[in-house]
Amino acid sequence: MEYKGAIFDMDGLLFDTERIYQQTWLEIAGEKGVELDGSFVKAVSDTNGSHMCRVIERYYHVSDGTKKDVYDFSAAVSGTEVRRGKPEPDMFLYAAERIGCTSDLCFVFEDSENGIKEGYAAGCTTVMVPDLMEASPDILPYCGKICRAL
Repeated sequence: MEYKGAIFDMDGLLFDTERIYQQTWLEIAGEKGVELDGSFVKAVSDTNGSHMCRVIERYYHVSDGTKKDVYDFSAAVSGTEVRRGKPEPDMFLYAAERIGCTSDLCFVFEDSENGIKEGYAAGCTTVMVPDLMEASPDILPYCGKICRAL
């Protein structure tokens, strides 16, 4: 098979933002008097929108995870261009279309399990480059390859 495209996750893979996000979450928790357990990192990683709000509500013990006093994110997210986000395949299908090829001829490079599932569901060949969390045994069937670095 001759591949024609490569799709790279930016947040956490091309730009090492995940450590910054995690540090910020810890600082906010400290300011709010909240203790975060080890499951928080996995729960909040690779989320956005309403799912992230539910995680914030659960771990920060607030009734509305969208309130500005809990967190303030200002970002342009390419996921807003599709109807469904990770782990649904919409974003990678759209990315493949934008670069002018079919998803089965694309590699997807991701650092998250949801991103790998999204790429797999889109029909891409997935390459996981773990960042803060190692690949779990559950994600291995979805990975074409696991690499330590790009």
